Amino acid sequence: MLEWRGEYDRTTGWTEKQFSVIHILLVQSLKVIQECNNPKLPKLMKLALHAACRLNDSEIAEKILKESGVNPRELITFETDRRFTALTIACSHGATGSFNVILQQCIKENVLKDVLMKQDQDGYTPLHWTCHRGHAEIVQKLLEQYKNEGLMKEILMKQTQDGYTPLHWTCREGHVEISQMLVEQYKNEGLMLEVLLHRDENWRTPLHKTCMNGHVEISKVLLEQCKNERILMKVLLRRDIYGDTPLHTACQEILTYIVTCIKCIELQDLDRFKTKVLNILGRRNSIIDVRAVSEQFAEEVKR
Repeated sequence: MLEWRGEYDRTTGWTEKQFSVIHILLVQSLKVIQECNNPKLPKLMKLALHAACRLNDSEIAEKILKESGVNPRELITFETDRRFTALTIACSHGATGSFNVILQQCIKENVLKDVLMKQDQDGYTPLHWTCHRGHAEIVQKLLEQYKNEGLMKEILMKQTQDGYTPLHWTCREGHVEISQMLVEQYKNEGLMLEVLLHRDENWRTPLHKTCMNGHVEISKVLLEQCKNERILMKVLLRRDIYGDTPLHTACQEILTYIVTCIKCIELQDLDRFKTKVLNILGRRNSIIDVRAVSEQFAEEVKR
């Protein structure tokens, strides 16, 4: 039996060398393992299925489910010591082929709802992992299943232990396509306002994440939603645990776009907003030209 030690993959606890060994075992010796009548066979088959998902070997994954002699329900609901299921592993590694095999088996065994909402020891669900790693095709398929199971509203606001929603992850990592998919779902479920204001353990909103990491396109998407929800000023001036607003870390292109959005701010709040913005920019150690931003404010007010 493989030992769980050394430099390992976070989702399985295995080293790359162990992956290589077990894959050879899977491809060449599956039938032999079945015939050896080892009492540890069920555990080995569960681990083997996880390896097949990690390596995106859908043929082996299907073979294990159908021919291993172990109850398929046990195989797909088995959790590692870090509480990863086969579906979680397939999602985290973008293993589309294995994902489809496990998904169909979950539907067949009537355990899809539980597996979709399963959180690992850090609070990640399959959707959190795919949003984090940027696997757009799997995100789309997962969203369809969450909708079918009536879980969409719950999963969109599900948090990891550090307070991340799925949107926080895509905003941090800069996955534009996935962010757009999620925004549509938040709008459809009436959760846009809630998620835009939601803060993680460091009090950071999704806009904090995009500005900190220089993701211009996603920042623009979020800013448009802030305008639509009439909370632009509130979100832009929201401070994290260190006292920083999104304006403290936004790049020039994002700042320029922010100023073009000020027409949605009530006139009586505009001077106060402008003063706060210019004060923040004045304290920034950057190349931002405060005078230029001030002039841009004036131009926008005239329009």
